[in-house]
Amino acid sequence: MTEVTVSSIDLGLTGTPETDRSAARELDRAFSTLGFATIRGHGVPTERFDRTYAIARQFFGLPESEKLRYLPDRPGLFRGYSAVGTHRSAVGSHKADASRAPGDLGETYMIARVDGLDDRYYHDPAFGLTYAPNFWPQVPGFREQFEDYYRTMEQLAFRLMRLAAIALELDPGFFTSRLRRHCSTCTLINYPPLSAPPLPGQLRRGEHTDNGVLTLLHQRTDGPPGLQVRPRDQDWLDVRTAPGEIILNIGDLLARWTNDRWVSTPHRVVLPAGEWTSRERLSLAYFQKTDFDALIEVAPTCLRPGERSRHEPIVAGDWMRAKMLRSRGQAT
Repeated sequence: MTEVTVSSIDLGLTGTPETDRSAARELDRAFSTLGFATIRGHGVPTERFDRTYAIARQFFGLPESEKLRYLPDRPGLFRGYSAVGTHRSAVGSHKADASRAPGDLGETYMIARVDGLDDRYYHDPAFGLTYAPNFWPQVPGFREQFEDYYRTMEQLAFRLMRLAAIALELDPGFFTSRLRRHCSTCTLINYPPLSAPPLPGQLRRGEHTDNGVLTLLHQRTDGPPGLQVRPRDQDWLDVRTAPGEIILNIGDLLARWTNDRWVSTPHRVVLPAGEWTSRERLSLAYFQKTDFDALIEVAPTCLRPGERSRHEPIVAGDWMRAKMLRSRGQAT
């Protein structure tokens, strides 16, 4: 398998109009081709990642019967624990029959927005369970550390969305004005060691595109490899990162917003081989999303004279919710 060179953008060099424009141009090049980049100089200390991985290991190390206490208790509630084999990433992207797709060989714990939920906006019945409260396992320090990590990624994502707007020659607040009441999620992901042969076509995470705006993924560089991307008209490529870097990729909503100028690239996590089969793989994923009722239609600078939009306007929350329900085999 060929390894892809992912553009690395140093956020430590930003902070002035000139340096922000330079970083924005790099983002534009990366998002227009691969749809992926890595960022360094982001200011997140190594210790914050390490502490978050530590609480993830504590939770995933619990007996299965204990972890199952934290399953969501209602369809459409995307919080808490998902056991190995219950999430089908490929179904969410390709509208396949959930009963026929093999489940992902990973387990997760998901939370959503942690602040500001007392505002009346978040209690609109039309939003369903999108802004429902998080619930927490009885693991010392779990809530405090996970909330801290969420807020850190939330701030970083807003910074990147400002650069994204600059890259598209929009007002710097074009995107962030539609993220003030966002419904972003953050997920601890554990891929346990392989203890049995996988089902035909089964992967640690099936081929998919992300349904939101932007994804920030941190993975342990000392663990098993596995992340692959499939750019336009190419075969699958391995993605590797340097220690401390965060992987950045765009989701379907940002691709729609840009009339596919920026690419929401299919990606997956393949099975480990050789000595890696006995090793777990941990990663931390923050999925930046919009306000539930944000209208997504092509940004004005992404339409050339005479060019038509490739996508109909959509309400972001309804569209994302339908895709997440499919990935869990729930009715839409």
